[in-house]
Amino acid sequence: VTRILGVLGLLIVLYGVLFESNPAASGARSMSSLANEQGRHGVVTLGAALVIITGGIDLSIGSVVGCSAILFGVLMTDYGVHPYPAA
Repeated sequence: VTRILGVLGLLIVLYGVLFESNPAASGARSMSSLANEQGRHGVVTLGAALVIITGGIDLSIGSVVGCSAILFGVLMTDYGVHPYPAA
């Protein structure tokens, strides 16, 4: 329970800082976009969460995602590859 309250408190502080730094961020369109991004990241982390919960922790996921993101960016910027083949 303490952990959940800590995460919720952190989220409230982060949202407060966001709204204070940019008043336009509290608009309906911005909130919808923010919720969509959080949802996408939540879905991506479900697989890793299941691995960790079942006890078969695998920390190589982060390095694979990082390497893939860098390769994706290099293919698009340095070699001019279209985003679909780069992915």
